[in-house]
Amino acid sequence: MSKSAKGWVALFAVALFLTAAYLITFGRCFLPVPNPNKFANEALEFRMYSPFALPLQSHDFEGAYARSKWRFTRPGQARLFAVSQRLSQANLDLDSPFQKCLEELGYTFPKGCRASGGGDPPSWRITHYPSVLNRIERDLSLKPNYIEGVGRGGGSLPNPALQRTGASRSASETNQQSVAAGSGR
Repeated sequence: MSKSAKGWVALFAVALFLTAAYLITFGRCFLPVPNPNKFANEALEFRMYSPFALPLQSHDFEGAYARSKWRFTRPGQARLFAVSQRLSQANLDLDSPFQKCLEELGYTFPKGCRASGGGDPPSWRITHYPSVLNRIERDLSLKPNYIEGVGRGGGSLPNPALQRTGASRSASETNQQSVAAGSGR
């Protein structure tokens, strides 16, 4: 094989490797969203998130670099931001702009599922199947601040993580137990 042919093969291999790495790691948000109907046997969950921080918006080199880096490392956030900008420029009167942005990204919200944003302090609230919520978290690089199960009637279920750790006990109960343990009783 000639030197130029080896060079082209090497260049093709590097391009293929970089594309695969991007889709496996950062670019997974570009992959099709799974059909939520296949998760219908899962119990709904309510999760609350803090909105992500936007990169520097200045029109200098530092701002351009920060936005480019953000688009590459967090493409899901960049896509969500672009969709929200497009919807806000269209001046649509939406009941739930956050849910509409997620729908534009390909997420569907069957009966009982919803998303909303706002409040003070600002937060995003999503009720959906856990598998879909996990995908949204991976795609948008989000971490939930609060998780709660949702019953069939729409009411909240007890959080088993709180029951396991004992965090659901009142402070006085915890203090009484720790004092009793420390005194040798």
